[in-house]
Amino acid sequence: MSALKPFAAVFYNKEKVENLAQAFCPPYDVISQEQQESYYKQDPYNFIRLELAKETPKDNEKDNKYTRARKTYEEWFKKGILNRIQLLVFIFINRIISIRAKNISVQVF
Repeated sequence: MSALKPFAAVFYNKEKVENLAQAFCPPYDVISQEQQESYYKQDPYNFIRLELAKETPKDNEKDNKYTRARKTYEEWFKKGILNRIQLLVFIFINRIISIRAKNISVQVF
């Protein structure tokens, strides 16, 4: 049986990130290296820096794309770029998608 647990949601501070559309990117597994570079240039707070940080030839166990993403995440909280809802929450999403010309309601949380 699955166990559901609420979490403290994280969101961009709209007062610090004026154009949220410039801060979003697709899921990491569909982003090419060219797109990654483009998202890095698009906005200094683009989510790409957390989701798909750059690799370097000098990467090692203590300094790599994952440790740098965590450092960026922590810095953005300190700067107020990201905020956290203090209450634990569930987030429910309802999407209508079209498959073979038929609309289907997909509900996730």
